[in-house]
Amino acid sequence: MGIFDSAVGYFIRGGLCMWPLLLCSLAVIFLAVERYMYYRQAISDTKFVMLFCKEMTRGNVSEAAELAEEAAGSAAKLAKDILSEKDSLGRSLESVTYEKTDRYLNQLSAHLDYLGVIIGLSPMLGLLGTITGMMGTFSSMTGHLCHRRIGGSADYDYFRIGDRDYRYAGTCLFKYEV
Repeated sequence: MGIFDSAVGYFIRGGLCMWPLLLCSLAVIFLAVERYMYYRQAISDTKFVMLFCKEMTRGNVSEAAELAEEAAGSAAKLAKDILSEKDSLGRSLESVTYEKTDRYLNQLSAHLDYLGVIIGLSPMLGLLGTITGMMGTFSSMTGHLCHRRIGGSADYDYFRIGDRDYRYAGTCLFKYEV
């Protein structure tokens, strides 16, 4: 029996709660791949950011604009947009810059709320599966609970599991040979 067969067997024996857990796992994988692909194209190179800041600090706006034209990523696009509009914006340049930066940051954190929901939901589904499994186990054990009277008035309960009897005393099980 291969690893895949044993994994499928465990999955099936896990019961109904395994299906939502599988969907949560697939959703996390999908979100991770989607965010990785987006971040790969959206994040600008560190070298660009350092050179752009250096040129802007020196006051070389035209050279900074050339760097922004050549580079890729959200920071380069933002710099290119702001530098192309800086003369027409006047005093509102700062507020427009903050607004555009906020839009780019919102795009970077898009779909991460779903990840938080999945992180909170998955342990609860696992606990629900554990509880339903324990309930199934105990309900199957109650069908094997027997009552026996020894001699005069001594009564005791015992479980029959397989071909063995286990004496039940309070919360403990003791092996009892018939």
